[in-house]
Amino acid sequence: MSDAVPENTLQSFQSTVASVPAFLEIDIARTRDGALVLMHDDTVDRTTNGHGAVREMTSTEFAALQIDDPPGVRGFEPATLRQALDWADGKTVLELDVKRGVSYEDVAEEVRGAGAMGRVIFITYSVDGASRLARVAPEAMIYTTIRDERDLDTLERRGVDLTHVVAWLGDEEFSEDLVEALAARGVEARVGMFSRGDDFGGAARAGVTGVAVNHVDAAFREIDAADGAEGFAALQCVRG
Repeated sequence: MSDAVPENTLQSFQSTVASVPAFLEIDIARTRDGALVLMHDDTVDRTTNGHGAVREMTSTEFAALQIDDPPGVRGFEPATLRQALDWADGKTVLELDVKRGVSYEDVAEEVRGAGAMGRVIFITYSVDGASRLARVAPEAMIYTTIRDERDLDTLERRGVDLTHVVAWLGDEEFSEDLVEALAARGVEARVGMFSRGDDFGGAARAGVTGVAVNHVDAAFREIDAADGAEGFAALQCVRG
């Protein structure tokens, strides 16, 4: 995402995919009357001209807000989940970070209603979270934190299809042995690399198939040069 456009807006999404092929992480909150909207924080204070908790606002009040972050940027409005799902069709894959107080059931229903289950990935933060999500939406792709192979064993015992799981290995130094072990069981690995100096190309060569980044241009150039493939996986997925 560019520093010149606000997070969680359709304009920021368009700016990113116009520059590089990438999956986009979005943050899902819920208004008082049940609308699913895009907002990272519990309140709207940091990123908009409004004040208060998202869960205490109506969808009409939320829609009337203007984005005010970065400071001085004007003309951006907050988006709903359905707007994001409709916009992304044919453009990219959305990674859904379901915030506190929002149910997987409600998000899955919205995604199904948009015919978008095949082009989103749900973010979970534990094996328990992944197991709950898989019960709600067994057809969904899921990111979840994996510490070692025993976590995969737990997921399998709970009936989770490992072909629907992408392992999140955190944003510290990752184990190449774990990446290899995951691959042997058909599970792709994803890591966080949020600094410009991170070795994006090295991650690709180690077998990591996805990186979460702030600096998409630098990551794209290094990964595209290192992966030895024709084109870029994110773009291939969208086109497929």
